[in-house]
Amino acid sequence: MYLKEIIATGFKSFADKTNIILDDKITCIVGPNGSGKSNVVDAVRFVLGEQSIKSLRGGSNMSDVIFSGSKTRNLLNVASVNLIFDNSDHYLKVPYEEVSIKRRLYRNGENEYFLNGEKCRLKDITNLLLDSGMGKEAFNIISQGEINKILSNSASDRRVIFEEAAGVLKYRKRKEESLRKLIRTNDNLIRISDIIAELERQIEPLREQSEQANQYLENKKGLEQIEVALAVRDIHNINYEYQQAKEKIETLEKDILTLTSEKDADDLKLDHKKNQLVLLEKELNDYNNKLLAIVKEVEKINGEKNIIQERSKYKAEDTKIYDNVVSLKEKNKITENKVNVLETECQEINKTITELKDSLNSLNKNMQEKRLKFNSLNKDYVNKKHEKIDIEHKIEVLKDYLSRGGNLFNSVKAVLNNPRLKGIHNTIGNLITVDNLYSKALDVSLSSSSQFIVVDNEINAKEAITYLKNNNLGRATFFPLSVIKPKGIDENTLISLTNDKGFVGILSDLVNYDEFFRKIILNQLGNVLVATNIDEANRLSRKIYARYKIVSLDGDIIHVGGSITGGNLSKNKSLIAEKGELEDLSQRNITLEELIKEIDLDIKKVDVEIKDCENKIYETNTLLIQQQELFSTKNNELITMENELDNTKFDLKTLDNVINDSISKEEEKIIDLYYA
Repeated sequence: MYLKEIIATGFKSFADKTNIILDDKITCIVGPNGSGKSNVVDAVRFVLGEQSIKSLRGGSNMSDVIFSGSKTRNLLNVASVNLIFDNSDHYLKVPYEEVSIKRRLYRNGENEYFLNGEKCRLKDITNLLLDSGMGKEAFNIISQGEINKILSNSASDRRVIFEEAAGVLKYRKRKEESLRKLIRTNDNLIRISDIIAELERQIEPLREQSEQANQYLENKKGLEQIEVALAVRDIHNINYEYQQAKEKIETLEKDILTLTSEKDADDLKLDHKKNQLVLLEKELNDYNNKLLAIVKEVEKINGEKNIIQERSKYKAEDTKIYDNVVSLKEKNKITENKVNVLETECQEINKTITELKDSLNSLNKNMQEKRLKFNSLNKDYVNKKHEKIDIEHKIEVLKDYLSRGGNLFNSVKAVLNNPRLKGIHNTIGNLITVDNLYSKALDVSLSSSSQFIVVDNEINAKEAITYLKNNNLGRATFFPLSVIKPKGIDENTLISLTNDKGFVGILSDLVNYDEFFRKIILNQLGNVLVATNIDEANRLSRKIYARYKIVSLDGDIIHVGGSITGGNLSKNKSLIAEKGELEDLSQRNITLEELIKEIDLDIKKVDVEIKDCENKIYETNTLLIQQQELFSTKNNELITMENELDNTKFDLKTLDNVINDSISKEEEKIIDLYYA
């Protein structure tokens, strides 16, 4: 194996693409100082993966090896060097007769490596060259002073050189890498042991949470099945509506195509009639010209004839011509009057047509606006309907969820669902209702005590506990009405907070409950104050010397003594929150029902307006067509009258010329006869 060719572009002094062919006859490269001999060696180092800019005789960073420009050349932004090796002896363990190794460096510091034209990693090239003695750390390239440095090295340093030459360095590096992996693995094992120990301490509380999670997953699975069924039903409805709309659109498109075809046919007929009219007018003009020529010829002949005839005949003929002139003038006057009347009528009809077109445009614009409004209302109606269906579904799911105990502990459900246990009322959470504004404050205040069970007395509590023990159903907390004492806020503290802007009230006063359970509610909530936010809660706590628990509307707590609890609330909603959500959904459902009725009325109203507008458009179109037909008729009459008027004027002019010509010729003949 030997280096066959070096191809450098943009590397140091090689601005243009430079090919250096290295066959078996070349043993060295010579040249004057500064000619770039060392740059050839640097190019080889560069491709073999050298990362030290110092070894490449560069400046402060790797981009210094890219051609930096000259007086006649601009700088380049990329340097590329490609080494081509003859591998016909397969010294390199690859199935190629020729091996190409290429490195490309961009001015932003990014490197790209290629092996036989395929993009690869530097590690791939290093692994390929480790056994060949051509790695970047190999000693196949020896710079000035390198031999002296090797001889002066210690025995251990020289050993590295021999190992590289012998091909041992590759295995040493693999060994070092394996040792590093073993150390990391050992560290990970220690960490895993710590995690296992920590998880073992947490396993018991996690088991209870797992039971709750499993119950939640079962409920969620049921909810998803219901939602899928609802989605399938919605998809069927939407597909049915889509098919109906699609059929209606296809019908309308067919009607449009039919009307368009009829309009095109009418336009072709109109163009044909216009062309025929132009041809007829041209023929008429030709006939008029011929007639005029004939009339002139007749006049000329008649004039000559009149000169020959006797004077009496001239007089009789003149009388006849004058009569014709009078008749033609009368006819001309009548025709002019008819032309004026027709012009006035055409102007009035044209004005009416313009007004009808303006009215039609206005009606079409109004129709478009009505249809847009109709479509918008329909879309809003469908959206509200879908929202109402979703809300009703959620209400059903919530009602079913709450009827089955919601997220109550299994032990609590077991007690509440056992009819043989006497004196059992309900959980504290189920005995309370609250506005959504105070639900977070109530949730964090009660916390797990919302699942405490209210019973008549200690005997009832003892019987329930015995039942749970005997059946391995878990644990529960009981509040006997006979022994629980109410709690409250002392009068002086309450007076000091009454007019404070950050004070909302005592939590027991902000919830609703049956008076029968008043002692229980006061015991849990009678000494809990509610503030607007955490800042006000802190201020109020300092004001009362942290003697009572204060909760904010957002669910942050200032405990007795001043400790603070806050942060994100659990994503799992409490029973109280679920009940509040059910109330909100029910109210929203009522509101949507009213909105849907209002939108339906608006849709019917707009539909009536659209039909009324369509009738007006039809009537206006009909009237417009009638006026256009009338205008066409009157205009044709006007053209006929104008042609008749032109003919009459022409006849008058012709008779005037005949009279004048006859008189002149008669006078000439009389003069000739007189002098003869």
